[in-house]
Amino acid sequence: MGLDSGDSIGNPTGYWGNLGVPNVLNKPNRRTGSVSWKDNLGNIYLFGGGRHNDLWKYVIDSTCGICPTTTSIQTQQNSNDVEVYPNPINDILIIVFNKRELEKVNLVIYDVLGKSVYQQFYSGIVIKEKQEIDISSLAKGLYFIEISSTEYRFVQKIEKP
Repeated sequence: MGLDSGDSIGNPTGYWGNLGVPNVLNKPNRRTGSVSWKDNLGNIYLFGGGRHNDLWKYVIDSTCGICPTTTSIQTQQNSNDVEVYPNPINDILIIVFNKRELEKVNLVIYDVLGKSVYQQFYSGIVIKEKQEIDISSLAKGLYFIEISSTEYRFVQKIEKP
């Protein structure tokens, strides 16, 4: 729910919470801590709150104890800021930054298990600069590309057929 102060569902007066004090009554996108819960099947979830609203599902595994698995990835950035193509890709992935210059950019490609399979650091990126990445060594499958800096985060699913 994205309702603000004075909404008519559940909390008519609105509750904004206190900085640094987690509370399940805080409004979405305004949380200052984390919230966790367990469903009827015994699954444990953690909502991280903050800028990216990360949601994690924890799975109890007898071989490793508690293993986090990502259930969703959300990004707050406009998808037009970055072009990632072609998708699906063969051997060369092209990335173009359309709307902003960035410093200290980290590019990571993750497999579906969350393992980093490629990483590149750029000290700076200018608008319309094209980056070509050779991914010929990656196996066929689904991947997630994450581009981040101190003020920016972009995540997109990519496929190598």
